[in-house]
Amino acid sequence: MKKGSNHSEESKLKMSINNACNNLGKHLSEETKQKLCLAHLGKKLSEEHKRNIRIGSLGKIISEETRKKLRASQSDEKGHRWKGDDVGYGALHTWIKKKKEKPEFCEICGKEKPYDLANISGEYKRDVNDFQFICRRCHVKQDGRLEKANMAKRMKAIVLFKRD
Repeated sequence: MKKGSNHSEESKLKMSINNACNNLGKHLSEETKQKLCLAHLGKKLSEEHKRNIRIGSLGKIISEETRKKLRASQSDEKGHRWKGDDVGYGALHTWIKKKKEKPEFCEICGKEKPYDLANISGEYKRDVNDFQFICRRCHVKQDGRLEKANMAKRMKAIVLFKRD
């Protein structure tokens, strides 16, 4: 091409497509990824930019392999909603149920199927070994609810006996 001549519209289009996809398919080093991450940290996207991103991804079919990778990238500690040890009762039990394999029988008596996930120490920390799958009867015994219920029945019987 001669010096001073202009590019054709077709050439301009090809160059813009090539420049837009400059990093596609390239493997970046961890150092470069960190630099890019820090460069974009705290930047707010405009509503127009968010809309364009959404429109650009509409209709794209994501393979099952990619879906698995996305799920794995957001699981547990890697996820943006991870709370660490500052987790609630229900979420902690859900996390333990995912991480701890449920045995066929109660971990205490070994007779019945386990229905309850019981905390051992009472501290409710994010530790798989601090929980056990046990049957309802063993859970009630372990928590002391059986003695409390029996005591309440005895107290009620005493009150009723004194009334008569």
